[in-house]
Amino acid sequence: MTLTYPWHQAAWQQIQNYQNEKRFPHALLISGVPGLAKKTFVERLARILLCEKQNENCTDCFSCRLADLRGHPDYSEMVPADDSKAIKIEQIRDIIDFISQTTNRSGNRVILIAPAEMMNIAAANALLKTLEEPPSGSHFLLISHSPAQLPATVRSRCQSIKIYPSFDEATVSWVAQQIQQDRVIAAALLERADGSPQQAVELAQQNINQIQQQLLDELAGLLIEPFQLLSIAVRWQKQGLLSVLDNLIRLLNNIVKQRVTLTGEQCLLASISLEKLIQYTQYVFEVRKELILNPNLNPQLLSETLLYRWLSCVVLPNVLPIASN
Repeated sequence: MTLTYPWHQAAWQQIQNYQNEKRFPHALLISGVPGLAKKTFVERLARILLCEKQNENCTDCFSCRLADLRGHPDYSEMVPADDSKAIKIEQIRDIIDFISQTTNRSGNRVILIAPAEMMNIAAANALLKTLEEPPSGSHFLLISHSPAQLPATVRSRCQSIKIYPSFDEATVSWVAQQIQQDRVIAAALLERADGSPQQAVELAQQNINQIQQQLLDELAGLLIEPFQLLSIAVRWQKQGLLSVLDNLIRLLNNIVKQRVTLTGEQCLLASISLEKLIQYTQYVFEVRKELILNPNLNPQLLSETLLYRWLSCVVLPNVLPIASN
């Protein structure tokens, strides 16, 4: 099942209009800024065009049972060749040969070209000739981040579908779910990303990576210089202890699952046993739960206790109680 996104809704309505009117264009230009999942949109459309029943809800025909579109004999994907970052005329010639062959299943052939503005002049001219006299059943789906860079003659042979940046409630909810943060943070990230949901998620990941690197440095540095404990505790309090705990739990889980690359002093953490890491993670979970139930807990004292418990986790077997006022 192809993923769908809330900010695709208006553009997808155009597709449904074409279907309802039974006048599907032979060439579509799907455009929008990066980070709007345009390729996912096109793959969803390609599956319908290749379906033997032309039904998005179909699950039992040959085309719809294929997990990967690239394995479909009536589908071809054209992207920049090698490291040249350009789509060349030889690739377009391959496409012309491809669409001249007899279709295998649905009677349609689908050709994705992305990003279309990366076609060189010769390739664009060769494609134009095919767009002017397209073979029956051929559908060209061009994806572009910057359609103005395409020759006007190519643009004029395509029906345009634009996917716009989105700041609506449904998109904010999608971002919040992806980053596992509240809607206020999701909306702020979406604003920073100029309404590009996937870029908003990337920004969140960059922030998480930076925070995790800082936490790694703090946990490793504390093992070398325990006197840093108070200054780290002050930083945690200022950053918002609940947020720190969320990031700390995520980091510890990643360390346990060996999803973190350790460098420099951070390599000290690799010597800590899995049992001790899990024990400390469970302790942090308990602290987080207690903080939610009792938000009046002293954050400075609680931060100090967490850090001292980190040291004791490595050196001592005893478990410290959760600090209170």
